[in-house]
Amino acid sequence: ITYDNVPAAECVKITTAAAGNFYTAKVGSKVVKAADGTLDVAATAAACNNATSNTLVFTSI
Repeated sequence: ITYDNVPAAECVKITTAAAGNFYTAKVGSKVVKAADGTLDVAATAAACNNATSNTLVFTSI
């Protein structure tokens, strides 16, 4: 599932709420939840705040 143009203010909220339900999660090109891993909240915040609009990619198997 891909969400484009996500505002920085909503990026962390959406990613932290949804990532646990997916195999991997990325903010832009930054993997914030690796396969079978846990969400890296600090990396999520950094990636989300790096742009005014973000692309979120959630992958399931």
